[in-house]
Amino acid sequence: MRKSSGLILKLVVVFYALILTFCNSNENNTPISKKSYEVYSSLTQEYDAILLSDHDFNFTNDLLSTLIERPVVMDTVVIGAYHKHDKFYLKTFVSTGKDAAVCALLNCSEEIYNEYLYSGLTSFIIAAKITKIETGFLLADCETIDNDFITLYAGNEMLLTGDCIALCENPEKKDLVLKNLN
Repeated sequence: MRKSSGLILKLVVVFYALILTFCNSNENNTPISKKSYEVYSSLTQEYDAILLSDHDFNFTNDLLSTLIERPVVMDTVVIGAYHKHDKFYLKTFVSTGKDAAVCALLNCSEEIYNEYLYSGLTSFIIAAKITKIETGFLLADCETIDNDFITLYAGNEMLLTGDCIALCENPEKKDLVLKNLN
């Protein structure tokens, strides 16, 4: 009995180590697929947009004004969608690959809203016209074991608000989901 519980414990530790390795792998070290590149290129050309992942998130005035002046193409995970007062909205987490938490609340057409709802996916490449940017820094006040208080810097945050003008399934992420289902 003791041997089997030790073996189970070792298997659980190995399992969690593998999960943590997979979850913490940096996706930006791998080149994007040809299919995803075609979607990014098409949207940036069609809307004369900038690719958000090409910019550093150090909250300079140049970055903020660029985000307001031109449409933006971004890799997102839709974390919510809702319909309120005859308007449709998507809440997204923006994949930046940087040390910044970027979220977006985007007004969208009923057609885009339904496209998201009926797709069954959450990973999309979105083109959006940003109308408002809120930035900040994440700070956490913590109490130590010695009952002292320290403030920890937890990174940058940015909330983008605007209008979703195009929504495309991310073929790279869609292929990954379908591969895992099979």
